[in-house]
Amino acid sequence: MPDTTVLFALFDRWVAVGNEPFLSSYEGIYVNTTFPAFQNIQNALIKAGHSEVRAIIPFNADIMTDAPLPSQTTFKPEFLTQVMQVLNVLNSTGAPFSVNLYPFISKYQNPEFPLDFAFFDGSTSPVHDGSIVYENSFDASYDSLVSALSAAGFPNMPIVIGEIGWPTDGNAYATIPNAQKFNQEFINHVQTGLGTPLRPNMPFEAYLFSLIDEDIKSILPGPFERHWGLLYFDGVVKYPLDLSGK
Repeated sequence: MPDTTVLFALFDRWVAVGNEPFLSSYEGIYVNTTFPAFQNIQNALIKAGHSEVRAIIPFNADIMTDAPLPSQTTFKPEFLTQVMQVLNVLNSTGAPFSVNLYPFISKYQNPEFPLDFAFFDGSTSPVHDGSIVYENSFDASYDSLVSALSAAGFPNMPIVIGEIGWPTDGNAYATIPNAQKFNQEFINHVQTGLGTPLRPNMPFEAYLFSLIDEDIKSILPGPFERHWGLLYFDGVVKYPLDLSGK
């Protein structure tokens, strides 16, 4: 079953080629085939007279180094050749760089990750990066990508958050209260238009994952994979969510 995503804001039209193709669990099997597929789709759109529709690739944060500070983050050397090829095409078409960010996964993979850093109402463990203080994981992750893009020579490339969300079951931290808190605070955070420390006052496009629970989705990463939805399998709403950010 394909992933379902809640549209949060739409500024243009994109065609996603694959999804997180360089994920470490794939062990590199798509590294050398992703760019040719991406290029073929972009060329086909142009030949069909749909140049206003541009190809993108939703990447996972796995493509970036695990640097201690956002300002030190770059793209991983083993992916750099392929990523640069993609960046050059995105730059030529004016398309954004798409990335999926999940603070929940950071907590799931690292029990020492401070839970309050995943949310947006202040943290007991902020990250100090020079004169910048990061009090939430999203801003730190977003600016890590900004730093990686800058190091690659594309400091002004637009960014789209292809997926972000919080599951409601399948893990001790995957609860309805946590999901409601995260998604509502993220919406409020985006709606302020304040951007992030490295891109202040710059609104960005983001998509909540996901609309409904997916009962045949692979649970290889964890049982929570079938519980990202704002709705249960049968379409019943799990919790209230104010999309206006007010």
